[in-house]
Amino acid sequence: MVRILTIGLLILSSLSAFTQQTARDTIVVDKKHPLSDWFTESKYALFLHWGLYSQYSNQWKGKTLYGIGEWIMYLAQADIKEYEEAAQFFNPVRFNASEWVQIAKNAGMKYIVITAKHHEGFAMFNSFHPFNITSATPFKRDPLKELAAACEKEGIGLGFYYSQFQDWHEINNWSKDLPKQSFAVYFKNKCIPQVKELLTNYGPISLIWFDTPGEMTKEQSLELVKLVKLYQPRALINSRIGNGVGDYETYGDHEIPLKNVQGLWEAINTSNDSWGFAWYDENWKTADVMARDLVSVIARGGNYMLNIGPKADGTLPKFNVDQILTVGKWIRQYPDAIYGATASPWLQAFPWGDVTVTKNNLNLFVFDWKPGASIFLTGIGNKIKSVVTKGANEQLKYSFNKGFLKIELPVRTSKQLLECIRVELDGAPRVQAAMAIDPNYPTTLSAAFATTEGTAFNKLSWMEKFGEWKHRTVINKWKLQDGAASWEVNFLEPGYYQVEVDYHACKESDGTEFDLFNNASDTLRLYLTATTGAKEADGDRPRFRQTKVGIIKVDTPGLKKISMIRRNAEQKGDIHIASIQLSKIIF
Repeated sequence: MVRILTIGLLILSSLSAFTQQTARDTIVVDKKHPLSDWFTESKYALFLHWGLYSQYSNQWKGKTLYGIGEWIMYLAQADIKEYEEAAQFFNPVRFNASEWVQIAKNAGMKYIVITAKHHEGFAMFNSFHPFNITSATPFKRDPLKELAAACEKEGIGLGFYYSQFQDWHEINNWSKDLPKQSFAVYFKNKCIPQVKELLTNYGPISLIWFDTPGEMTKEQSLELVKLVKLYQPRALINSRIGNGVGDYETYGDHEIPLKNVQGLWEAINTSNDSWGFAWYDENWKTADVMARDLVSVIARGGNYMLNIGPKADGTLPKFNVDQILTVGKWIRQYPDAIYGATASPWLQAFPWGDVTVTKNNLNLFVFDWKPGASIFLTGIGNKIKSVVTKGANEQLKYSFNKGFLKIELPVRTSKQLLECIRVELDGAPRVQAAMAIDPNYPTTLSAAFATTEGTAFNKLSWMEKFGEWKHRTVINKWKLQDGAASWEVNFLEPGYYQVEVDYHACKESDGTEFDLFNNASDTLRLYLTATTGAKEADGDRPRFRQTKVGIIKVDTPGLKKISMIRRNAEQKGDIHIASIQLSKIIF
């Protein structure tokens, strides 16, 4: 019997189990998949969470329930008959599929994925099951049919989201309105038939986007794969089908990896904090943030899918639209640096921004533009042919010696959403990737890039606000004494550097001592105290703090080893190190 988890704080860990676990599935990608190249070159997509929950907009019986919008049924622990009442008022007469598709196209997005059925069980298409938009609402139209026609006309790919494991309208333990039934019965009698409808009634689709596999068996996941391959053999399947049988990997909600990732994968994010529309959630991402996230994902080798939650009347929030169109206008200046561009050969971001590659060109996106400052690249094995701003073709001053490239930014404010600099090389990039400490920008040494001994890597994921997931790769489970984490780094300039540590510590670890070694010569004692006074067991919602811990001296430029070693054995609690940050002190 499938059970819906108890409401309350358990939503944090249960959501993690359902939603986040699949990001780590091992996906064996068929490199000969007919849409592999299309997916790789597309880069940017629109995600739409639209359903009966949009009518509620996180209000239940006159009370606002703060949580992710599409989970209102769960948050309210609603009886089925009561929840269904919203259908009689759900009439999105302002929905215009052509307008939605044109907005996505103008925003630079190459495909759209829409929630055909979310966990609430309501189908946003004409289905044999009566709990659907054409049968249960006064709207009577099939928006997916209209969206499919508009996408085909504009050359935009289309994918359908389908919640295959969770369906609170059919499988529940709080409502008196429905008889108890097993997941196997639901899977056979509703899931399989509805997926077949999506695969056969809307023409060719680019992908089908499953979510929260939960306790599905591999045989059940493969049954869905077989169905997709039978009716839509060209369609891609994401990893959240479960059991490692998808075509590409979907990372956790709101997660952008720090390291380059091989194979086909995507990062998904919301344009505010909630996925479905919530009346109070106006924490909108601005165009510059959206552009940075897009570049960050492409630079790690993936695709970026940005979500908007349409309103119940069928319109998209105006601020959302304005911002994504601003990003689209910016993309049109640098299309070759976005679509089809490959990942950064440095395997990680720089303190000043990030890099994509187009043939023999490095595309340097400067997130933090400082007029007159210099930015640095190291380990380049090519000759430099030119360094110019893309679009304006402004020649920039630079120096290059022994693989070390120094570029001087113009003494002016940034003219673009994100400025892009093109470095033309004499051939395909030949780069020796190494971490460098920038003298002009604070440099973060992430736990993800450390080597460890007597400690371990871990990933912490938790939810904040009304549905915003946070993710941190950390070093924890320290050996009580002499557990160590180290980073090989290249200091570009000698001098004094301020050290800050980003960490989470439980109450029991208050006062943990570490030694920070700079090439085993300069030693800095670190004394770290608790962040929130949380107990060791309170790991669902960790709180990190970034605190200054001291100053180290670097006598000469070049490769150094930074090591952090735990010293005192008295404190029994764990401490989670996310990163060390080094900033050069300017006298």
